[in-house]
Amino acid sequence: MENYKLVELTDNLTGTEINRFRKYLSSPFFNENESLLTLFDLMTSAKDGLSKDNIYQALYNGESYDDLKLRHLQSDLSKKMEEFLALTIYQKRVVESKLDSLRAYRERNLDKHFNGVLRLTSKHQENNIHRDGNFFYDQFQLENEINKYVMKKYQRSQELNLQKAASTLDTFYIINKLKNCCEQLNYGNVVNIDSELLLMEEIINHVRNKEYGDVPAIEIYYQILMTLTEEENEDHFYKLKSLLDIHIEKFTVEESKDMFAFAQNYCIKQINKGNVNYHKEIFELYKKGIGKAIIFENGKISPFDFKNIVTVGCRLNEFKWVKSFIVKYKEKIDPEFRENAYTYNLAKYYFSLQKYDRVLRLLQEVEYDDVFYGMDSRTMLLKTYYEVDEIVSLDYLIDSFRVYLKRNKLISDDHRTNYLNLIKYVRRLAKAKAGRTKNLRKLKNDIKYARHVADVAWLREKADELKMRNDSY
Repeated sequence: MENYKLVELTDNLTGTEINRFRKYLSSPFFNENESLLTLFDLMTSAKDGLSKDNIYQALYNGESYDDLKLRHLQSDLSKKMEEFLALTIYQKRVVESKLDSLRAYRERNLDKHFNGVLRLTSKHQENNIHRDGNFFYDQFQLENEINKYVMKKYQRSQELNLQKAASTLDTFYIINKLKNCCEQLNYGNVVNIDSELLLMEEIINHVRNKEYGDVPAIEIYYQILMTLTEEENEDHFYKLKSLLDIHIEKFTVEESKDMFAFAQNYCIKQINKGNVNYHKEIFELYKKGIGKAIIFENGKISPFDFKNIVTVGCRLNEFKWVKSFIVKYKEKIDPEFRENAYTYNLAKYYFSLQKYDRVLRLLQEVEYDDVFYGMDSRTMLLKTYYEVDEIVSLDYLIDSFRVYLKRNKLISDDHRTNYLNLIKYVRRLAKAKAGRTKNLRKLKNDIKYARHVADVAWLREKADELKMRNDSY
């Protein structure tokens, strides 16, 4: 079967969604072509896939094969699946569906029905714990619908709530404008692009001069924006951290995840500047993200978050917690990456404990297909060979690692430079350790002031050890 778009859509459905989509196709209101249900059943029941000829014969027994007819049927099924997925999202948006009901009742002059839905919708908004941009947009539309109803009924005794509608619209705009500015600035730190942040200064000045304590989303995104525009002022980060502690329950998991990511990125920037105190800050953010299930997506943890958590935990000597985390959350990693991530991070844990024999055994089991795991695994192996004085193996690895870095087109120029510099300094350290370098002071200073070097903290630690050992002789 060649319709890859349709196959991909079908494979992406969960078991529950497959059953619901069958009901959808079985309903004459949504679908009048019974062949679509037959085609869908063929696709979901065939374990090894079916040829186009076999599918066609199952659908139109005895007819000669007509490729165009089958393609049209496949296209129609794709459209039905698209409609079903859109409806699934729509059904989750309670207020949006109620607003459509209010519009229908208003247009038909069904006052009792209108007021009944209005009471339910207003109650839902009052009880809604989330206070993100979507909440205020829904509230604006609700207030707007009430105004239209009052105006249609000519109820002059009832005051229009135009100011309330305008206020909720303004709040929605400010939240999303702040958020968009944060996203553009953050993206600009990764990719060199020119972005026009229209009205950003005006919004910043407005928020500074008005009290928005009752709208946590504005306060949080304002502080995030300040961490991006005034990085040197660490007060913005600590205010952001306090606001997240107090208000994080007022946002969806998706929104909370984004907010935490901004805070984590600030910590990473500070760490890269040499501010080691932020290892503790980012570790606390990770732990809160785990405790509140913010870090998970569809119940899974990304292998990159898993690795970052283990790395920072080991740097803080939180070894008992790290070992427990690795074992407890292994099953939360997607099966495609699970064993590789588990093995690599267990090796990372043992490396921090200086149990290098276990590190070497575990790294033999790591597959280097992923670029970042490939670089990080080679780096850990490099450091392990240095620690155990495996000079021959170290020289061989340095040469092969250099070739890998230069030939792999998926590695960015910045990462390539950082790791090539790491290799250069490890080789110089190995020579010094073997007594083949006389000027240790120069090597130590070179590493101390080195820029664009991966794992520079470890290099500095090893340089200090060599200098101390040399001075003691």
